Amino acid sequence: MQVLSEVLLTFGRELKRTLRSGKGLGGLLLFLVGGAGVAIVLFSFLERAEYYASRQETRTMMRRQVLSAMYEGVSGQEQIVDYLVKAPEPIMAFYPLTAFFLGIITMVWGFDAIAGDVQYRTIRYVTLRARRPSLVVGRWLALWASGIVVSLLVSLILWAGLAAKGPYEASVVFHYGLRTWVASITLSAWYSALTILASSLFRTPVLALLTAGGSATVLWFLNKLSGAGWAPSWLKGAHLAFPGAWDDRLIGAGIEHWGAGTLVCVLWTAIALVGASAVLSKRDV
Repeated sequence: MQVLSEVLLTFGRELKRTLRSGKGLGGLLLFLVGGAGVAIVLFSFLERAEYYASRQETRTMMRRQVLSAMYEGVSGQEQIVDYLVKAPEPIMAFYPLTAFFLGIITMVWGFDAIAGDVQYRTIRYVTLRARRPSLVVGRWLALWASGIVVSLLVSLILWAGLAAKGPYEASVVFHYGLRTWVASITLSAWYSALTILASSLFRTPVLALLTAGGSATVLWFLNKLSGAGWAPSWLKGAHLAFPGAWDDRLIGAGIEHWGAGTLVCVLWTAIALVGASAVLSKRDV
C-alpha cells in the first residue's frame, strides 16, 4: 500500500505540473494545429472535390481498395477491411497523426523528468518522499496521462465537428473515433516509458531527448526493414516484436490483432520501466 501511495503522490504532482506548464499548453496547440487541423483540411478537401456527392457504393469501393492495399498480406485481411470500410475518412487520417504527435509531445514533455532532477541533484530530496522505482512509475504514469488528456480533448472537438456537420452518423463517428483514440494511447504508453528510460540514463536532459528520439527512429527503421519483402528471414521473424508493427492492427476488429498489439506494447513498456528503475536505483545522486 505504501508503494501505491508513493506512485499516486508522484503521479498527481507531476500531472498537475505538466498540464499547467507552458509545455502542456504547447502540446495542446500542436495537436490542434497539426492533428485536428490536418484532418479538418482533409474533410474540406473531400467536400470541395465532391467526394461526398458521389454514390455511396462508389465511395465504399474506393475505401475498400485503399484498405485492401494497406492490409495486404495481414491475416484476417477481409475482416479488418469489412470493419474499417465504414469508418469516416477524417478519423482514419487523424489516427496516424495522433500517434505521431503523441510520440513527439511525450518526448518533449518527459525528457527531463528524471535527468533534470539528477542534473541539479534535487532528486535526493524527491526520493525522501518516494522510493526510486515508485518515482519512475509515477512519473511515467503522469507523462502518459498528460498525453491521454490532451489527445482526448482534441479528439472530442474533431468528433463533435464531424457529427454536427459531416455526412456521418454520430454513433459511427464516436465508435471509430474512440477506437482509434484507444489505439493511439496504447502506443503512447510505450513512448512514455521509452522517454522515462532515456531520462534515467543521463544527467544532461538534452542527451536524454536525443537518445529517446534516436531510439524511436532506429526502432521505426528496424520495423520498416523487417516488414520489407527482401528482408532476411531472421529480421522478418522479429517484425511482430516491434510495437510499430501493430499500429494499423490496433484498430482492427479482432482480438488477435488489437489484443496482440496491446500485449506487445505492454511488454515493451514494462521492460523500459524496469530498466529505468534499475538504472535510477544504482545511480549515485
